[in-house]
Amino acid sequence: MKRLIGLAALLATTSAFGITGDWIEDSVHPYVGLVVFYNADGTVVQRCSGSLISPTKLVTAGACVDAAAVSARVYFQQGAGANFDPNTGVDPVTGYPTTCAAGTLGTLCATSSSLHNYGFANFAGYPNTHDAGVVILDQPVALPKYGQLPTAGLL
Repeated sequence: MKRLIGLAALLATTSAFGITGDWIEDSVHPYVGLVVFYNADGTVVQRCSGSLISPTKLVTAGACVDAAAVSARVYFQQGAGANFDPNTGVDPVTGYPTTCAAGTLGTLCATSSSLHNYGFANFAGYPNTHDAGVVILDQPVALPKYGQLPTAGLL
């Protein structure tokens, strides 16, 4: 039994290392952002990734644009919460998850009060789940390049 527990612990550690141990900086996808969604009280309800396809339009999963979410903040830098301080509840470099830090070199962040869910209903109607969401940013974000949607019918 001890061997089995030891093996399980080793596999769990190896798997975690495989996910986090080989992280490399990505300069190819600057348009991918961390989206933090908030309810009407300003409480974080969830986090997702998304792709900015124009200075103001971000595409994400419809499951992310939950009915409880009324606003969002998007961070376009890797390690948005890398300096998170549990005592203050904020990353002082980026402002994650409550603000967009002003004047910090390399910090790109924008807010949104326009969230769109196109009929996602918790995967009802599978395979046509309508799992598409759009976040319209309150202010444009200038990036070196933007994501692109595939041509119609490609998938």
